[in-house]
Amino acid sequence: MAVRNESTVEIRIEVLLMNGLSIKQRLSLHTHTLANYHILHHLLCVYALGATPLQMEKAFDLNAVYQLPSHYADSGHAQQLADLVEFKKCLGDSKYFNDYFLFFRKEIETHGIPATVNTFIFGDDERATDMFDRFFGGYLHCIIHLGYALEYMQPFLVAEALASTAVHLPELHDFLVPTEKIASSTASASQVEIFEQIRTNARIRSAMHYDYIDKINDGLIGEAGDELFRVTSQWKVSVDEIEVKAAELFNACVYYTTMAQRSNKQIRFDFMLMHTVTTATFLPIYLKTDWIKPESKARLVEWLGRANLLLYAECGAPEPRPEELKTYKPLHPSGWDGVLQRACEYEDDGHTSKFVRGIATAAQMTEQYDENLSFKLTRQEDFLTIAHMIIDSVENFDKSADPEVHEVRKVSLYPRITEPEVQLVIARWPRYVGFEQGWHHVPDRQEIHL
Repeated sequence: MAVRNESTVEIRIEVLLMNGLSIKQRLSLHTHTLANYHILHHLLCVYALGATPLQMEKAFDLNAVYQLPSHYADSGHAQQLADLVEFKKCLGDSKYFNDYFLFFRKEIETHGIPATVNTFIFGDDERATDMFDRFFGGYLHCIIHLGYALEYMQPFLVAEALASTAVHLPELHDFLVPTEKIASSTASASQVEIFEQIRTNARIRSAMHYDYIDKINDGLIGEAGDELFRVTSQWKVSVDEIEVKAAELFNACVYYTTMAQRSNKQIRFDFMLMHTVTTATFLPIYLKTDWIKPESKARLVEWLGRANLLLYAECGAPEPRPEELKTYKPLHPSGWDGVLQRACEYEDDGHTSKFVRGIATAAQMTEQYDENLSFKLTRQEDFLTIAHMIIDSVENFDKSADPEVHEVRKVSLYPRITEPEVQLVIARWPRYVGFEQGWHHVPDRQEIHL
């Protein structure tokens, strides 16, 4: 498959000119706040997939209208963050994003990318421990953003990723930390085994509630925390098995995310679970970065695996339907090049192209382990079929977008106060598909109009 990556990118993003400004310059006008990262991720993703300048121009223009204005004026506070007390005091507060960005940019200028990332994310002191905890907040977007930064080795983006980490809340702290503490006393299990344990465990299932606002803390942890910690702590990664465990992790995530279907509903993919696959794009980048310690890489794969299992439980632990893969007929049969070009051309906020790229990366990670018994997906053609399912699904969605947006607006206030393009995102990707309610707006399968 023709996927550009950091080793083949000779033409850096700053030399692809658009309307007199480089992509890097145009992004800098729009992407410097937490709400604006998707446009940057979208452009870098489709560039890696082989998008043309025109396709990148269209992707930018479609989403620029609802981006927040950026500002990196120096208030003088950034340098105070060198003080450990001041650094800690400002953590988790988005109003300090600008100050953290300027602080980390100075750190990178002085010490370089490797030393800065190792100090603030993979270090051993209290500050790095806190930052690593926050690294998993926001549905893994900090991991994704730093992944893009390392893929293209852009200091500017590294500073953004670290600043974003600093102002995120440690949302998974009450899950990841206690799970790690008990891991030494529990047995080991594969990702597939743990997915199935979550889906069939009576206590954990009883703690899954669609109508809870905080499904993780109030439901899963509040009602079945000890059992959830025990089950998920079985996912363990040692330094001598990082590569195979990373491949196993994303093979399972692709399977349980994409096979979470309903026989009576059009094929769709869960918005939350999608991000467990999107992160697959960046694990190979982290793992081959030689200045990250093996112990740090192992812990990253371990925590990410547990976080993905938690998201599966949050979404209602949907039962997979592997028969979908066996019977699916692509609407426009082609190889990977055709699918990747359709992903580059598709007009959305970037989730489609990032999802497809995650599938392609998981396929590459799996290829050398095709006989592994803990992998649900072993045939390369299965990954291609899944990629077809995704791009077919979003193109089918366009035919019923208006009534679906109307349905999601009826049941939730949030879509009514967002931009039209964001409303489409909410309708295009259902949420919490393990619950019947998650499919409320999705048309029946027989209503597909080809």
